[in-house]
Amino acid sequence: MELRKKVVLGGQKVSTTRPRVRSNEGGEFPLETLGWFQREDCLNQAVLARLLS
Repeated sequence: MELRKKVVLGGQKVSTTRPRVRSNEGGEFPLETLGWFQREDCLNQAVLARLLS
C-alpha cells in the first residue's frame, strides 16, 4: 500500500509518496525530514512575499 503525503517544495504543496523505514523488529520509524517538509511556514512566507512584491 502506497501512502501519499503533501510536502512543501518551492513554495507549493506537492503530493508525494510517503517513505517508510522499518526496524528489524517490524516497527516503523517516523522520519523527521518528512515533518520538516510538511511544515507550511515556508509556504506561508513565500505567499506573503509574492503578495507584497
